[in-house]
Amino acid sequence: MGNAIISEAYLSAFEEESIERLRYFAPWLSFEPFFRVDKSRSRELGGVGLGLALVNEIVRVHDGSIAIRPNPSGGTIIEVQFAVNRTTA
Repeated sequence: MGNAIISEAYLSAFEEESIERLRYFAPWLSFEPFFRVDKSRSRELGGVGLGLALVNEIVRVHDGSIAIRPNPSGGTIIEVQFAVNRTTA
């Protein structure tokens, strides 16, 4: 049998959204299914508020992490990280 070298790296994806009011709500509430920050936008833009709840579950299943933080220039930054394992023999 040969030896394996395992290295670990992290990928990050940043998505900036212009949901200014998210900063003023408890950020963890946006991971709840069917949560909408602005209920008045439901008919205009569609959707049922499952986006971040689904992302949160996918990230959890893959042992990743997700964080919501204010963007200094306005809006919100949603940071998702997954460990990337690469094996070479």
